[in-house]
This record gives sequence, C-alpha cells and structure tokens, in this order.
Amino acid sequence: MTHDELITKINDVDLRTCWMALRAVVELHKPFDDKTCSACFNTAYREFDPYPCSTIQAIEKELK
Repeated sequence: MTHDELITKINDVDLRTCWMALRAVVELHKPFDDKTCSACFNTAYREFDPYPCSTIQAIEKELK
C-alpha cells in the first residue's frame, strides 16, 4: 500500500480501528533498555535511535 493509499484508508475506517493501529505503532516503538527505540535502527550509525524516537514524539505531540 502506498503512503497516499494508507492515508485514505485511515480516513475511511472507524475510530476503534484507528485506535488499534495507533496502539500497534506504539507497541512496535517501545523502549529497549530504557534508552533506545526497539524499532528505529539508524543505518548510518548502525545503532538504534534514542527513545522516545521521532515516531513516539509525534504521537505524544498530537495527544497533548
């Protein structure tokens, strides 16, 4: 699915489905050893990105 198709799909589904999708993203981007994101691997530095990663930060921003 393309990015645009995914955005359209999100706009067309019910609230519970969106909540479940958001929950899945948060579960994927959980902290590993309290310092790094378990899902965000930075290929340039060959290490995991710090937690909270940009994905979690974006979610937190929208939930304020």
